[in-house]
Amino acid sequence: MAEYITAICANPRCLKEFKKKAGTNKRFCSLECGSRATSNSLNARKRRDRDATQICPICYNEFSAYRAKIYCSNECKAEAKRRRPQKEKIEEKEIFTKICANKICKREFKTTKRRKIYCSKDCRRFVRDEHGRHHLERMRALRGGIE
Repeated sequence: MAEYITAICANPRCLKEFKKKAGTNKRFCSLECGSRATSNSLNARKRRDRDATQICPICYNEFSAYRAKIYCSNECKAEAKRRRPQKEKIEEKEIFTKICANKICKREFKTTKRRKIYCSKDCRRFVRDEHGRHHLERMRALRGGIE
């Protein structure tokens, strides 16, 4: 038989005693009490964040924000984006010359992707469909011709 212990509700507005199974991490006396306690703490956090004032790094105006914001306006945000250094041009990618894995095609093609094995989507689909059809035929043969 399970052992029960007495605990105190973690909701600061409730603090009722309640019974819980030993070894469980139940913190609130009921689901309702738990949801009230967590929503109250979230609302308090939102109020605290809203009351915080910040300084915009672009125009140096002081502003208060409901969420953690860096810039006071969309204009300052756009200006900051414009001032950011552009990423250096990406080095040219290595080009691989490959032969299509489709047994009917066998065409030579160039690609920048090391793992690419088909020259086109059509070749890839053709091989996939052929493989699927052959697999289905083999399964039918193993089952004795039953569809």
